Amino acid sequence: MSTCWRYLGYKVYTPELARKEGFFSRSSHSLSEGQAIAQAVVEGKVPNTLRFITYDPHVAWVGYHQAIDAELDVEFCRGMNIEFNRRLTGGGAVLIGREVLVANFLLRATDPYLPRDTEDILSVFAEGVLSGLKEFGLDVELAGKNDFEVKGKKVGSITYFTDGRLLRVELGVFLDLNLPLLLKVLRLPAVKLADKAVKTLEERVTCLNKELEKKVDVQVLIEVIKEKYQEVFNVEFVEGSLSDEEYRRARELDGLYSSSNWIYLRAVPRWQFKESLLKTRGGLIRVYVKQVDNAIGDVLITGDFICNPTEAIFKLERELKGARVSEVSNIINAFFDRESVELKEVSKEDLVDVITKALAG
Repeated sequence: MSTCWRYLGYKVYTPELARKEGFFSRSSHSLSEGQAIAQAVVEGKVPNTLRFITYDPHVAWVGYHQAIDAELDVEFCRGMNIEFNRRLTGGGAVLIGREVLVANFLLRATDPYLPRDTEDILSVFAEGVLSGLKEFGLDVELAGKNDFEVKGKKVGSITYFTDGRLLRVELGVFLDLNLPLLLKVLRLPAVKLADKAVKTLEERVTCLNKELEKKVDVQVLIEVIKEKYQEVFNVEFVEGSLSDEEYRRARELDGLYSSSNWIYLRAVPRWQFKESLLKTRGGLIRVYVKQVDNAIGDVLITGDFICNPTEAIFKLERELKGARVSEVSNIINAFFDRESVELKEVSKEDLVDVITKALAG
């Protein structure tokens, strides 16, 4: 007998819906509901849950560890009334509107049939989307750090978070593209595209409608992907809705996820800094360092990497603060030898290199 998971359907977060349900914004509405679901799943009050979501109009998102004003043109966003916020998962900045479909899994990480390590999580959860897109005739693969690619062009991505209790997986698929708007919202350093042998974003991304030469029905795509995940995990999706407790918790969380403290959790420092960027297999690392004499006065490690637990980077920053420049390598090596940290395809040497270069700048 297959296990039953809850299926919440497809929800489009709009300003009207946020107001109707008592939330500050559509982005905080989505974040708050997601976190309320996550808490209920971990506590065993509701089954493992899948929901499909998007936004209308667009919302610009940065990954958990990214400096928001380094990755987005926030002034342009404000001028165009484009909401921006911070995800609970790692990865890079994205612009999500109706042309992007997001699948969001909220699961108990302790369930014995779920994958545990990074490579297994990414490959297993990618399978539902990959198999689903192949049903439409697309030759798609999981490539690079966490991208879905068709003929070397990105058509979506996958990211995740786990703390040993919760497994949160988010997968995005581009049905269509609004490249002119995307190019104005995102700040893309040249180094981010360099390893893809392309010079422009247009050469790097594509979408289902373009590749298939027809408009994809989002509801048909959802049903195909959902069916594939039932096969991948040998589960049955049972349609459901949020519980009263989940609604209550979501409204309580709205203040946090609509606050400047959350949105600007990582931001370009106001203090005088030295900066260095390093493109690694696991993503772009962008470091800001304040040097006082021969010591680190302050440091901020940002980027589109995937790190679990997410707070590990903050702890490393605290250990580096006040350290002498000559101690950087020893501190980083000792930290990763001591702590249980999974930093996907980013090495200790990468962190030493990028911080050392910033200090030398």
